[in-house]
Parts: sequence; C-alpha cells; structure tokens
Amino acid sequence: DRSPSRGLGDVYKRQREARKAMARVEKALARAAERRERLHEQLATVATDHTAVLELQSSLRALDAQREALESEWFAAAEVLD
Repeated sequence: DRSPSRGLGDVYKRQREARKAMARVEKALARAAERRERLHEQLATVATDHTAVLELQSSLRALDAQREALESEWFAAAEVLD
C-alpha cells in the first residue's frame, strides 16, 4: 500500500541520488581532462620516441573510452531529473 507522499519521497530520493551521481561523474570527468592534458604534454616531449608515442596513444584511447562511459553515466543520471 503506497501513499502519495511515500511516492514523492521515492522520487526525491532518486533525484538526490542522481544529483550525487552527476557530481561524482563531473569530478571524474575533470580529472580525466587533466590526465588527458598531461598525456598530450608527454606526447610533445617524446615525439621522436615511437615506442613511447604508441604507449601514450594507447593511454589516450583508454582515457577516451573512460570519458565516454562517464558521459553516458552522467546522461543516465540527468534523465532521472527530467
């Protein structure tokens, strides 16, 4: 038996959790952006070392995949707030 006020409490709880998830993801995205910037700086310093360039490019690809997953998570949380 669910009262209307109980349903609103569930809605508010889901919205609060979504906002927390979005804040967590935003922090993770900021850290990823900083890491990406550092990787690009490293690429510039090792431009003639092909092995190092390949390793850094691999790290960049992994970071991009992580960023895409975080963005998907953010959008899923944002849908709860709509």
